[in-house]
Formats: sequence, structure tokens, C-alpha cells
Amino acid sequence: MTDFFSAVSNFGFPIVLAGYLLFRFENKIERFSTKMDKFSDAIEGKPSEGKFGLINTINSNTEVTKNLAKEMNKLVKKIK
Repeated sequence: MTDFFSAVSNFGFPIVLAGYLLFRFENKIERFSTKMDKFSDAIEGKPSEGKFGLINTINSNTEVTKNLAKEMNKLVKKIK
């Protein structure tokens, strides 16, 4: 019986502390996970929902920029 009380006195506090911290941080971890999912959706986008996302927007702008550069080169050649 003394071994049991000795074990509880040696390991009880760290176990209780770890349980408390786990319980306390669980809600924060859930909120963080939800925010990361929303951030991922903002970056990748969901075309099915009409959201293009940052990656698709950058790709679209790259195509527009390339077309604009081609048109500007045509105008420069006409001027020369």
C-alpha cells in the first residue's frame, strides 16, 4: 500500500497536470484546425462553390499578364 501512495505522490501531479493541459488546449487546437482548413480553402479555392482561391487567381493573372505582354510587343513593333 505504501508503494501505491509513493507512486501516486511521485507520478500523480505530472499526470494530473498533463490531463489538465490537454483538456485546456483541446479547444484551442480545434479552433486552430478549423482556421487552417479555412486558410487552405482560401489558398486552393473551391471552384465548385465559385471560389477561385489564390492559386487560381495567380494563374489567371499570369495568363493575362502574358497576353498583355504579347500585345505590348505587337504595339512596339508597329511603332518602330
